Amino acid sequence: MKTFKEWMILEVSAQKASKDFETYIANLAVKSKGSTSKSDLTKWYEGTPAKQKDTINAVIMLNKFFRGKKWDEGKNANAAGVEKTRAEYGVLSAKSDIILTSNNKDYGISVKMKGDIVIASAQNKDEFEGIFFTAFNRFKKDYPNEADTKEFKDSIVELEDKIKDLKENVIGETFKRHLKPEHFKKDGKWVIEGSDKFFEDLRKEIIAENQKIEDQYEATRKGIMSEGAKFINEKLSTNEKLRDYVTHEALSSHLKYKGKLPSANYILSPSGCYDISTPDKPYVKTCAKVSTINIRGMVHGKIRSSRAKGVGGFLETETVDMGNVLSTLDKMDGSLKWDLGSDKVLAKLKSELEKYTEDQLAYTEKDEGFLSDIMSSIKNKLSGWWNSLKSWGKNIVKDAKDVANNALNQLTTLKNASISDILRFNKPKITGTIKLP
Repeated sequence: MKTFKEWMILEVSAQKASKDFETYIANLAVKSKGSTSKSDLTKWYEGTPAKQKDTINAVIMLNKFFRGKKWDEGKNANAAGVEKTRAEYGVLSAKSDIILTSNNKDYGISVKMKGDIVIASAQNKDEFEGIFFTAFNRFKKDYPNEADTKEFKDSIVELEDKIKDLKENVIGETFKRHLKPEHFKKDGKWVIEGSDKFFEDLRKEIIAENQKIEDQYEATRKGIMSEGAKFINEKLSTNEKLRDYVTHEALSSHLKYKGKLPSANYILSPSGCYDISTPDKPYVKTCAKVSTINIRGMVHGKIRSSRAKGVGGFLETETVDMGNVLSTLDKMDGSLKWDLGSDKVLAKLKSELEKYTEDQLAYTEKDEGFLSDIMSSIKNKLSGWWNSLKSWGKNIVKDAKDVANNALNQLTTLKNASISDILRFNKPKITGTIKLP
């Protein structure tokens, strides 16, 4: 085992390496100029040796997906003015880990390490509720006929009630737990060398405390936590599209940030890069299919980082009240933990993604033309319609500005209108040709 000083050095180094991983990717992406050459990327890499392989593999996947796009700028999203952003719910934190810029267009990318893929986690009550409720509301707007059925209404009320119950009684709440007397031992030795008396006294305090208190966390975990998670998973499993909408918001935070940065449009890891911009994207649908929503406890306080860090500060104090020490160690915070954590689930994710064709998984430039903007307007009530229309419409619609202005005056929303409706109302003169792909 290590001494306290060695533990602290290791802890700081590990935290810095993890924090810098996204920055290494952003920096190397800019230097790469779209290259997928491992030898060139190795020469250009500037970072810790521990992250070199994963960083290079991630940039290769990035550049393959974006077809050699050259990146003009790259930065860590958490240091890119997130504090100036307005969140619609929950905690103000970046969902995209890095922001890459090409030709003045920003790309928000969520970076995942090898191993566990976290879809969403939340200890904040409003964050937890917001993920679900905003997705439910978006689904209702996009599928009004289905949302108007009695079956859907009954189901959504039950889901919302369960989520409110978990929000009030579990998420962000702190629960006392029983620690094992040997909790601070590893391989038969205390986690920090040279502190045997401290840990023996702590062990005795744990035994005495366990006899006096109920294991509140264990009772909650087996009760409302597991029952609530089971209910949500089962309800969402009966409506695939709704499940995709919730998963999309959990992965991207699009509704939280109204589609703007620091929401994420892409997922990047050393094993792949995927589009998550809409609920119907293959990666979103696959995550929805293979993942399980969990409600469980997160270790409370400094001990969340490591057992050694949890007790480290007390070792430098001459007199220690073991009751006070234990009160900082024996708690769990109720939280949402939605991830792809096991090798079995990750293998299933990979297997399901392999069922899609390369074209289905490939990167495509977002269509900013006339038709795309009309479809977007159906959901956003003509927001910014004319600005996008004029770049594409000059070869299709003569005097398109009049068409747009007349449509705005005659239709309060395009939700139920088709392109033929707009043309019929305005009787434009159509000139030029349309080339179909």
